[in-house]
Amino acid sequence: MPLARAGYFVQDASAHTRFKQQFNTKPFLFHHQLHLHELFGIPAIKKLAARLAKEKSPRGFLKLLNDPRRVQWGSPDFEKAMAEAFDNIDSSGMRLKLSYIHLEPEYGGILQQCCRELDELTSGELTRNFQNPLATLFISSPHEVTPYHVDSEANFLCQLYGEKVVYLFDGKDPDLVTNRDLEQYWGAGHISLNEKFRSRGVPFPLRPGLGVHHPVHFPHLVHNGRLPSVSLAVAFTPVLEPSDVFQINYHLRRLGLRPKPPGESQRVDAAKRASARLVRSVKKVVRGQRGPHLKLR
Repeated sequence: MPLARAGYFVQDASAHTRFKQQFNTKPFLFHHQLHLHELFGIPAIKKLAARLAKEKSPRGFLKLLNDPRRVQWGSPDFEKAMAEAFDNIDSSGMRLKLSYIHLEPEYGGILQQCCRELDELTSGELTRNFQNPLATLFISSPHEVTPYHVDSEANFLCQLYGEKVVYLFDGKDPDLVTNRDLEQYWGAGHISLNEKFRSRGVPFPLRPGLGVHHPVHFPHLVHNGRLPSVSLAVAFTPVLEPSDVFQINYHLRRLGLRPKPPGESQRVDAAKRASARLVRSVKKVVRGQRGPHLKLR
């Protein structure tokens, strides 16, 4: 497909129309060229993972199949587990998330360029109503399944290697997602898919050079294909971020109160966001004292 100009994302007329009309309201497919960048080749990603595995603070998570060990991120054993997972990716049952890769100098410039192009495609919507751009890599073994969940960011998931199918559910459908569901997810950490609604998930098959947009709080699950899969998520947090409000509402409801949902009162929402930030700060201190561990399935 021809590009209107050089860049990471296709910027033809139909792409501009799709991004402008559907950004953060409906999922849609888009074309990109990030899979051609040498920093997203398997050798470069393996080097990045090895470097991040040495850090004392976790930069994501690693899940492996049938491995009873609990290994502290940043330890020599963790570095070994990371390397072995890559070397045996066809059979290790690996699901690896590498977070904040844009903090690495060579990847920071890529995120900046992505932000410029995506802001242009959305006619400035990102600049007006979103903040805190993030770049995250997901590396998975063949046939791995990412469970049903929601994200608090508007996400552009770009397939770099292998194939997968992303099943996206309408986050505005009250049968599928309610305020109580989101309170439960952000307060207790889980959300369930009612099996009678499974057929409402819209499949978006991805291959290298193809991506899918996830609006905020649109539930989804992911099925990898027969090859290892690598995807880049470029994500943006809403300025009026709702997940913190849902989290505080979960705890208020458990106390017998009837909290206002996000959007009914800006003043109340701001107070809840401040409370959630305080809770996160305390949890961060506690986690630092315990030490992070490799999560194993």
